[in-house]
Amino acid sequence: MLKILAETPSLVSELDLQISQLALNFVADMICTHPQLIPVCLTELLAAFVLLSQSSLLQGATLTSALNLLEALVKNPVPNKPSLKDLLSELTAPVFEHASLPRQAYHSISACT
Repeated sequence: MLKILAETPSLVSELDLQISQLALNFVADMICTHPQLIPVCLTELLAAFVLLSQSSLLQGATLTSALNLLEALVKNPVPNKPSLKDLLSELTAPVFEHASLPRQAYHSISACT
């Protein structure tokens, strides 16, 4: 299971939103059932998640999966997870760092926060 979790951050990208949706659903389910395994991929997963949130293509089922992942992360006792303040800072950083994000990216980021 650890090897599978270690590979999931590379699956979260705007190149294939259906695979991203499945990967986000898988990690959300793993957070709920086995939160002690999540620190293996948490840093890389959050980095991939932040990149995905900046995509103009993130909407519909993939956005719902992203929101479910965040909900699971906040609600469950994952070891070494970032505080809510750190998580919000990480998610909103692209808004303040990039002058020209697509309008859909602003919508996706605001939905996640």
